[in-house]
Amino acid sequence: MDDLRLYLRYVRAYAAGLMAYRIALFARLAAYLAGALLEVVAIWVLFSQFGTLGTWTMTETLLLFSVASMSFGLAEWFARGFDKFPPYVASGEFDVMLCRPRSTVLQVLGTRFEMAKAGRVAQGALLAAWCLGALGAVMTPAKAMLLVLAVIGGACVYAGVFIIFAAFSFWTVQSVELAYVLTNNTLEMFQYPVEIYGKWLRRFFTFVVPLACITYYPMVAILEKPDLTGMPGWFPWAAPGVGPLFLAGALAFWHYGVRHYQSTGS
Repeated sequence: MDDLRLYLRYVRAYAAGLMAYRIALFARLAAYLAGALLEVVAIWVLFSQFGTLGTWTMTETLLLFSVASMSFGLAEWFARGFDKFPPYVASGEFDVMLCRPRSTVLQVLGTRFEMAKAGRVAQGALLAAWCLGALGAVMTPAKAMLLVLAVIGGACVYAGVFIIFAAFSFWTVQSVELAYVLTNNTLEMFQYPVEIYGKWLRRFFTFVVPLACITYYPMVAILEKPDLTGMPGWFPWAAPGVGPLFLAGALAFWHYGVRHYQSTGS
């Protein structure tokens, strides 16, 4: 409970600082909303030319995009401290964190909150509601819960990627650009059904970095579409659970890195 109170104190302090510059905050919110709108327009342009993408319509594909957008927005909102962590190692500031009687995970989380990313989350939620309505999807309690778990599981996966590559800085003391390939760039990639990609790529994003488990597979179950990847029928319902497992593995790797960390001043 002490850690939770401290975390909430971090949030309040960071929010107070941002609200001192309200115009800049709202400008960033507007910029993120405009960027998300352009991504939606790009999907619309694609489907206006080709009609469908395999068995997926434009509205179904927009639903995939909305889930990925909400997940990524949540991860950036709350776990951005790990994405911006490497300079703390290079400057020696991480040594200060080690001297405090608090979890290093909690402290890094508290260094940065991207509150403007709420715009991406809100845009994704509104788009998902519109898509489900336009598709006439019958949302049973089980399907509604699956959608929520898909978004949370996706946030866990993206946060896990941030944490893993932050931990690499204990050995490299540099930001690893591959992290951006597996976060920002995959957001665009998972706007589309994973069944259109090659087998090796589908397996990588299902079993290694399980981003397909929080977009494609849950939406297959919610929309009652056939799964063309050959996974068992129960898998789309269980897929979001991979997200917390991936996050747990990322945190274990982080703690391993902390145990083997050598101060930049030593």
